[in-house]
Amino acid sequence: MWDIVPPFDLRSNAGQVQVISVVVVPTFHSDSVGIENYPDWLKRVTKRIVFSTASDSTQLETQPGRWLSKDVADAGVSFFANASALLPSEPYIYASLDGHLVAEFRGGKGSLTVIISPEATVLFASTNHIVSEHVLERKKDRDGSKLRETLREIRNILAGNAAVDPSDR
Repeated sequence: MWDIVPPFDLRSNAGQVQVISVVVVPTFHSDSVGIENYPDWLKRVTKRIVFSTASDSTQLETQPGRWLSKDVADAGVSFFANASALLPSEPYIYASLDGHLVAEFRGGKGSLTVIISPEATVLFASTNHIVSEHVLERKKDRDGSKLRETLREIRNILAGNAAVDPSDR
């Protein structure tokens, strides 16, 4: 099932207008939050991702780290639509030299770094000098339930409500 998020009117600094008429995101399940609970920053982050999408492969080849491929941008928009209510804050986002979308968050007791590619999402949570790594393959988590479960655990750790087990790294 899919939900439709209202259209975004995205204006660049150059005055160009790019309108995304419909953004389609997976339907939230009963164990997650509803659309009405999206954080205020989701629209801003979605806009940044869309404006960082390369219009052709030449941009990707000649300016690595500056542009995202459409596949990576789509994966990023989907990630934030599924996970934004469980994330600790508005992220600092950028493209890696390999073309992945990187999102960095600060939590109360640590930090979270997320690397998004079309194939997988990798989450690194760091608190009290301990880093835990979680790799979620998109093919195995099509509905986003494992992502949301993992983010709930990370959110508790970053809030100081749970201990990190070093053997779980």
